Amino acid sequence: MFNKMDKNNIFTAIKFKISEASLVDFGLYNGLMGDILFAFLYSRLYNDPKFHELGEQGLETLQENIQNIKSLNRSQGLAGIGWAIEWLQQNNFLDVDTNEVLKDIESLIYRVTSFSSDENISFEDGIIDKIVYFLQRDNNQNLSRYNHYIYMECLTYLSDDLYAKFCQLKNEFHIEPSSNLKNRQKEIRCIADILLISGPLLKARVNETICERMLYDAVDLARKILEIHDTNTFGYSDSANNEVFIQLMAALASAGTYYNQSSWIELSKRSCEIHLARTDMKIMKSSDWKYLVYLTLLSAQLSELPSSKVNKIIELRISKLIEDISIDNHLQFYKILPYKSLKARFLHSFLFFYI
Repeated sequence: MFNKMDKNNIFTAIKFKISEASLVDFGLYNGLMGDILFAFLYSRLYNDPKFHELGEQGLETLQENIQNIKSLNRSQGLAGIGWAIEWLQQNNFLDVDTNEVLKDIESLIYRVTSFSSDENISFEDGIIDKIVYFLQRDNNQNLSRYNHYIYMECLTYLSDDLYAKFCQLKNEFHIEPSSNLKNRQKEIRCIADILLISGPLLKARVNETICERMLYDAVDLARKILEIHDTNTFGYSDSANNEVFIQLMAALASAGTYYNQSSWIELSKRSCEIHLARTDMKIMKSSDWKYLVYLTLLSAQLSELPSSKVNKIIELRISKLIEDISIDNHLQFYKILPYKSLKARFLHSFLFFYI
């Protein structure tokens, strides 16, 4: 995927970012933790120990500055950092006792979960960011029975809050065949997020009656939205609309795969084929990186998609990302990885934080 010059540029930029004297953002989405995660993944993917060493250097910098991180959310704060450290340990990138390492972070997240309620649903800074953290921690093989009980208690609180917010969204979001969804991106993203998180919650046997009801209601809303998408041509000059519809298709396909529901997968496939047929390539080239992530996930799940167009879109976006690589304009290079080289299992794992 990368030639030698590209690899050298990536290494230089990541090294610069990790060793930067005055870091502002230590988080998972746009900060130091994202660079650390990328460095470890790149090292394994390309068998390059230099990147593993970069990841370790980044963790030392993070440890020195952890007291400066005030946010608890997933995108910039401690929930995302804690999730990433746990993920790295469970996937044999790190040999640490995360029960000890994450003790202080976990205490803060637990208190917030127990005594307050989020207004937002989202993965980045809402209810789901904490659900993802506790689900990942509950997968730890060395977990005590006490910690498992605490995590399940938190997940029950959070899933109750999530369902309450979803019911409110459902009551306010009236969908008719003539509805114009161009300005409803926030609601559509929330529905996609619920489709993605319902499966892991049910697999962990969290609040099963509530979570199953929420899943099927979200599928029903997704079906209505995609029926409007398939019969209307509004919004396709708008990259935000492109991204949000592909996000919903990817979430529905993922839920269909998870529950072996072929009708959900077929609906997602049909909508994606319609979308690809009428979307201008220029729009795709300049669209948000999330669009390509979800499109790649769809192409992995729905093997009969028109691969020539999907591959062309991906190649165009990769070319633009490579052009942007410089020390002065370093971006989060971990976002490049899923587009071509990583297999579907990585995409599923990293969908939890929108890589």
